[in-house]
Amino acid sequence: MNGPGITEDSALCRALSGEAGRAFARDVLPGYLPAQRWFGAKEARIGDVDLTSFCAMDEGDAALCIADVALPGGAQRYFLPLTARTDDAARHRIGRLPDGPALFDGAADMTLARGLLQAMRDGQTVMGPQGGVRFEGEGIPPAAQMDTPTPLAAEQSNVSIAFGRQVVLKVYRRLRAGPQPDVEVSRHLTRAARFAHAPAWLGSATLEPKDGEATTLAAAFAYAPNRGDAWSHFTSRLDAVVARRAGPADLAEDAALCRLLGQRTGGLHRALAAETADHAFAPVPVTRADLAAWTAEALADIDDALGMIAPVARTPGALAAVAGDVMARGPVLKARIERVASAAPSGLRTRIHGDYHLGQVLVTPDDDFAIIDFEGEPRRDLAARRAKMSPLRDVAGMLRSIDYAARSAVLRAAQSGADPADAAARADDWHAAASRAFMAGYRDEMAGCAAAPEAALETALLELFLLQKAVYEVSYELSNRPDWAVVPMAGVLKLADAMSAP
Repeated sequence: MNGPGITEDSALCRALSGEAGRAFARDVLPGYLPAQRWFGAKEARIGDVDLTSFCAMDEGDAALCIADVALPGGAQRYFLPLTARTDDAARHRIGRLPDGPALFDGAADMTLARGLLQAMRDGQTVMGPQGGVRFEGEGIPPAAQMDTPTPLAAEQSNVSIAFGRQVVLKVYRRLRAGPQPDVEVSRHLTRAARFAHAPAWLGSATLEPKDGEATTLAAAFAYAPNRGDAWSHFTSRLDAVVARRAGPADLAEDAALCRLLGQRTGGLHRALAAETADHAFAPVPVTRADLAAWTAEALADIDDALGMIAPVARTPGALAAVAGDVMARGPVLKARIERVASAAPSGLRTRIHGDYHLGQVLVTPDDDFAIIDFEGEPRRDLAARRAKMSPLRDVAGMLRSIDYAARSAVLRAAQSGADPADAAARADDWHAAASRAFMAGYRDEMAGCAAAPEAALETALLELFLLQKAVYEVSYELSNRPDWAVVPMAGVLKLADAMSAP
């Protein structure tokens, strides 16, 4: 059923489906797309761009379109809603349709955002020649009761729009066929698990093409009142710690908050480990094959990182000594990780967050936490992000993030002229207390949960996942922020020391 303002056809859709649309895709989009922060192949040479319009909204002045971009490494698909205006001075202009209006990025159009939410609330479905878009929702307020929409801070890969303190609409840019984990996990936590510490799923817009799998275009979530994310909170606290502005009471407060974060993490993992008839979320036992696969993946990541570190160790510079130390520890680290493959399996594989760090957790006004963004790691394909995994991978991600927060405070202190040794000692003390508190809270919450492995395997898997995450960070920083590579390299060395301790 189509509601007011949504239809399968319009003059704009017809223009986009004809020669004018093909010319727009050929002449305008190859120059526009690489300049967008959400485009995933900025350095690649763009081949053909195919633009498909699936339905019209906003009384025909907007079209929900898909851009298929040919690239050397394979095609990529993007959601590109377009709005037509006669005012060329409007923001977010993409270009002009030949012999037609100027077209603008509809993801930045607040009228279209309202229309998407209304379509979800009304449960509309619209069909066109290429397929359809199905909207579904529950608990979304009527348009007349909706607050003014406001774009949130720019994300790397999506667009989020807040409707006051009621609803957040997320528009997904890079599309991959199949269930979107962000929606899939959030809906499960809302409907089945009743998990209270993540924003409730409220609605979705799903592309259902005539040929191919369904793909999520947008989703609505309950707004989570917050004071910012946990990364901002703890790095601000750490700046006070290394500058000697924090006293014992402040450190105790930070440790208590980290313990609570561990409890909320354990609560999430308990919710995702609950028995269910939904095959996508039903937990399964960890097997020897799982341990062997995780070991092989970690060893490959270590080898990749060592290959990038080797030339750094041979090049004069501040990083050379640290890089050399990491290279020297490589054989010992790999030998330690190889032991996981022969360990006795225990615990469960479940769905997990998949990209868990301090930036994925909001600090609420009452000093609690709300866990957000269940898309998983962008570098992994959809199947890998939906795969069941040991919950300890999330734990390792958060522990690495806590370490990053501490190391970043040391770097900032050094840049401001503070004594690096004193700053490092204070950050180390904070990091040790925070990590202990997080793990204590997590273990308390997970006590008796079937997903938790036996103690010996927990230790071995945490070592594996922590090291795997750290070496990935080394590779990332060497490729993108070489000055920061010392942070994960120091993390690798710290892990090596811990593994060597009696």
